[in-house]
Amino acid sequence: MTNGSEATKQLRETLRIRLTISPILHASPEMSMLLTTPSASLPCSLNTTHRPPLFESRMRRPRLLLVSALLCLMVLPAIIPGHSVSYQPGVRVGQTIQYEPVYVTWTSTDPSIREPDMYKDVNATAYYLLEITGITGTNITLSYTIVYDNGTSASNGPSVDIDTGKVNDTRTPFTLYGNYALLAGALQMNDKIWATVESPSLNLTLTEPVLGVDRSVNFLNFTRVVPGSSVVYSPGFAWDQQSGALVEISDSISSQGPGGNAEGSYHIAIVDTDIWSNHLTSLPDFSIAAAPTAITTHQASPGNATIMLTNINDFADMVNLSVVSPSTSLACTLSTRSVNLSPGGSNTSILSCFGAIGTYTVVVIGTNISGGYILRSTPVTVNISDFTITGDQDSITMTTGHPSTTAITLTGQNGFSDAIRLKVNSKPQGLVCTINPAVIPGPGNAVLSCDGEPGTYTVTITATSGDTTHQAIESVQVNSAPTSPMAWNSATSLGIVESTRLDQWSKARFAYALSENLLL
Repeated sequence: MTNGSEATKQLRETLRIRLTISPILHASPEMSMLLTTPSASLPCSLNTTHRPPLFESRMRRPRLLLVSALLCLMVLPAIIPGHSVSYQPGVRVGQTIQYEPVYVTWTSTDPSIREPDMYKDVNATAYYLLEITGITGTNITLSYTIVYDNGTSASNGPSVDIDTGKVNDTRTPFTLYGNYALLAGALQMNDKIWATVESPSLNLTLTEPVLGVDRSVNFLNFTRVVPGSSVVYSPGFAWDQQSGALVEISDSISSQGPGGNAEGSYHIAIVDTDIWSNHLTSLPDFSIAAAPTAITTHQASPGNATIMLTNINDFADMVNLSVVSPSTSLACTLSTRSVNLSPGGSNTSILSCFGAIGTYTVVVIGTNISGGYILRSTPVTVNISDFTITGDQDSITMTTGHPSTTAITLTGQNGFSDAIRLKVNSKPQGLVCTINPAVIPGPGNAVLSCDGEPGTYTVTITATSGDTTHQAIESVQVNSAPTSPMAWNSATSLGIVESTRLDQWSKARFAYALSENLLL
């Protein structure tokens, strides 16, 4: 078995979900209570807008019209000829399937909706392996193994009844939902996935390349709301028609709490199997990576990373790129959304992200254009910071000839630590202000000093770091200096009356004349 490309390994090390066998479609009362309790960790990832990546790849193809038409007809009676459904195994003892997470996103603005522990649990997992160990009638026994990044592993042996959908071991931590991991073989569109009245029906059957081989694939997508709660989940499944083996699952969920909302999504896909081909260690493939893996930028400035795609085993195809953002507060674009890879070659696209203050993890996904099952992805951390500028006083009051000062405080937000340049860019006539220092190495303080003629003024201080600019406005009141009686009597005895409207230069000359007993 192969553990996938280096980029996939990097993704596994940072983005994970816990896999749980209890199916959401038939959630137990305990599961419903967990979903509806704001202070509890949600049992799965969240995002109601995500569509299964297979359909995303189809959205760029002319066959979209066919897909849309078929999906619209789902609400009508079946128009295709009926066939006799027999819920029989399509796999054999000894066959194996390997899965890996493609991506997972999570964001929450409500502290009471915590990051699920399942994310942390699976963060240490390398891959998941299913082996068919026994078949008795419609009951299939599986050997389920989790292989962790540290080289250890854990296994158990659940069994699935493909006729009823029942699973004997709900402890299996597998988000392939246990009973959804394996269906009967030879099902098709409009067939129920199990022979029970309440089981859902397949939405669609299409021919798709799966691990380099054209296969007929069955699809199931639905949206549910947990009764009595704001939890909405939208899983999507794809199974190989002939064998009934799950080939991908994409899930999203959202929840509204008292202090905000939480949302996210994940995708798990097949990476290896011997059901319809030899193991795939030498098949054409590509890797995807980001440099840098973490973008640090200011709120007013977009941050960039280079997305690098590299050919593996003579891969030759166009690769479509997409970005999954965890929040509407962060917008990300790619300089090119389709890149060509030729044998031995590589290519790049520039990821650019812009948004509100915060720390996010976006996922860039690459999908080969000729089929939706070679999916490679890489996570990119985006840290957006900023700073504020404030004056310690709402206004400054002083007497002319006696300069006054006030502190200007610059505060970093979300780890901001860059240098800041300061400037007094509003200089009213009659008032002189300076700021010191003019450049500070990071968040801190500066001193604004002003002096001038009597009057009321408004001063604007501008702080700039890169493309980010903020301003603080200070009100300055300059009062007249009080007249000294001694100076007034002395001036009067010389027959001189000093006007209070003399400018500073006239005052200086007047003082000099007095000292020399001269009349000007």
